[in-house]
Amino acid sequence: MKNNPIQPSHPYDTMPIEDIREIYYQKIKEKAIEKYTFPKKPSSDGYYHMYLKDPLSKKRRSVKAKTLEALKEKAYQFENGISGQSKKTFRTCFEISQAEKLRYVKNKEKTLSIQNTISRNQSEYRRFFEGSRIESLLIEEISKKDIEEIVEANLRKFDLHPKGLASMRSILNAAFTLAYQENWISDNPYLRIDFKKYSDMLSAPTPTEERGYTDAEIERIMHQIQLTQKKRQSASLHMRSQARRGAVTALDRHT
Repeated sequence: MKNNPIQPSHPYDTMPIEDIREIYYQKIKEKAIEKYTFPKKPSSDGYYHMYLKDPLSKKRRSVKAKTLEALKEKAYQFENGISGQSKKTFRTCFEISQAEKLRYVKNKEKTLSIQNTISRNQSEYRRFFEGSRIESLLIEEISKKDIEEIVEANLRKFDLHPKGLASMRSILNAAFTLAYQENWISDNPYLRIDFKKYSDMLSAPTPTEERGYTDAEIERIMHQIQLTQKKRQSASLHMRSQARRGAVTALDRHT
């Protein structure tokens, strides 16, 4: 009597973990927007329209899209933002944390400074986290061990000074602090990590006399460049305006 091979109990048993995770996230996306009633056909202007209600401000805002799928994506992006109720990935938490930096700033010069900081943070994010497993994990799924693994992986991959580790930590801290404050997680695993244990994996800081510009100096330089560019644009506009006025005056003289 031949033994029958054991059949998998579920089709997911034979699927790669990446495919299973993709299906899982698709289900999360569907769950996030299932409360909405989407239009069955476009309006007279050719667009699909709907309203999204912000639970924080209690206000509604109108959104539209050329296709129904695009409209659903807009609804999901709204749910995926700070006002939405959908589950957030590590990447989403980081992106929201950066957007929040600008939310309460009115001073134009301060805004430029913060924009420079955000650009630098985004560059560091791409360096340390883009394409990694942790960036697509839901923030509530990420454990202390997951954070330690990505920190150690980056320390082995890059020749980091203490400042480099500080940059990586600031990104982690921004994402997890936001998630904890918004009640997307009930525990902040980042706070339980002992970063002192990585001291021997860091390169010695560069002596002061060998350093280039500091981050603060670079930020001031970038700020000054932006101000100079604005002044030049303003001066150029003024010159063109004066030239046009001169041309009109010359014509008046000949008439």
